[in-house]
Amino acid sequence: MQPMLATRGERVPTDPGWIHEVKWDGMRVLVEVAGGVVRAHSRNENDVTVSFPELAALAGLAASGNGLLLDGELVALVDGVPSFGGLAERMHVRDARRAAELMAGNPVTLVVFDLLRNAGTSLLDQPLAERRAAL
Repeated sequence: MQPMLATRGERVPTDPGWIHEVKWDGMRVLVEVAGGVVRAHSRNENDVTVSFPELAALAGLAASGNGLLLDGELVALVDGVPSFGGLAERMHVRDARRAAELMAGNPVTLVVFDLLRNAGTSLLDQPLAERRAAL
């Protein structure tokens, strides 16, 4: 599965069937929580779990061993403002010790947009409004 990415258009849709989201200037990820383990994958399906050890704090979210799947964006905030440069420093780190050092001075925040699976059950057939309410 891949994150649900925005698409470019010629105009901003205004009819009620559309929702608008903030552009965070981060890294879109799918985060799976199952059996006390957290795994994060980039939109290119690369495992980026080691790069972002702060995501381990999500391990207790899943109510059952079947887990959940979140669609969100990792954002580095510098003085309260999203900074892609701050995130870039973290994105390709594959050494767990180095990632933990960087986390201490440059933490990321996961902004969750959607709940795609809950307790092992796909929610993709449900309207987005219902999936967001379940968040």
